[in-house]
Amino acid sequence: MEETDLFRVFNDLAKEAWDLTLAWPALAQDILGKQFVRAIDSVGANLVGGDGRYSDAEALHFFEFARGSARESAFWIRQAVQRSLIVPQQADQMLKRIESGQKMLNSLINYRRRTKNKGIVRETVSIYRLGTLSHLAPSAPRLAPGASFQISHGGDL
Repeated sequence: MEETDLFRVFNDLAKEAWDLTLAWPALAQDILGKQFVRAIDSVGANLVGGDGRYSDAEALHFFEFARGSARESAFWIRQAVQRSLIVPQQADQMLKRIESGQKMLNSLINYRRRTKNKGIVRETVSIYRLGTLSHLAPSAPRLAPGASFQISHGGDL
């Protein structure tokens, strides 16, 4: 994930946000700066976290958190402009990069949704043959040697 353009967009923005907020007055750093840096850092963290998940559902959950954090970051940039902490030109440039990153992130989310659980084989009905394993469970009910039984899962496991 760290090698993707998607990650790089938000990682570069996170560094820029950090450098930018270090120059702000203490009150602005405390109230707005911390929230802004946490939000933009959260995008990259959730991208990496989602990429490392076993299931597509878990990965999607993290990618959707990343998308929310990207939107939150844009909110904090607009707040910083209103409070004269960022000049509008710099904010516009950052917002365009967030928008570009969001498009890539939406593409990733849509791709993962389309391919979710593809190629997974689910067993709906299983037939098992029993041999003579009576020594393992002497008190278990007995089936005739060679008899079979069927277990129905009713669909998804």
